[in-house]
Amino acid sequence: MPPTRSVPRFLLSGKNTRYAARTLPPDQSVTRGTAPGARRPGSRRRGRTNRRLIDNIERAIPCKDFTPGPAHRALCDFKWVSVLTTNYDDFLERAFEEAGRNVCKIVNDDDLTRARRPDSLEIIKMHGCLGAPGTIILSAEDFRSYDERRPAM
Repeated sequence: MPPTRSVPRFLLSGKNTRYAARTLPPDQSVTRGTAPGARRPGSRRRGRTNRRLIDNIERAIPCKDFTPGPAHRALCDFKWVSVLTTNYDDFLERAFEEAGRNVCKIVNDDDLTRARRPDSLEIIKMHGCLGAPGTIILSAEDFRSYDERRPAM
């Protein structure tokens, strides 16, 4: 069954991080912008911890259960060539695709060199995408190592 609900207002308001933090189990709460258990240099916990946190965020804010809202659709009225976003969800991509635009989602350096149609709208997701969990920039260490992991972005 396709999603039919529109994006709830809190997802558009910046309260979504606080909402996700309240709904996560106590050992997964987010404080000071750092994922719990975020790795220190040399630690191997980052992937497992971030994956658990991302899973919890997806459960707390099930993007696939919603359709893009009026704000997303309003952005489709502009003739963008590229859109730069730090959002993890895919509401923008879906809104533009529903409006008939060809979308090229860019979440890592390899995507920058991929062939695309000249009329494609580039949606550059600086902090990654929930659909590609390995691309998510979430912890303090992710931000510290951003230039090394994504030099072209």
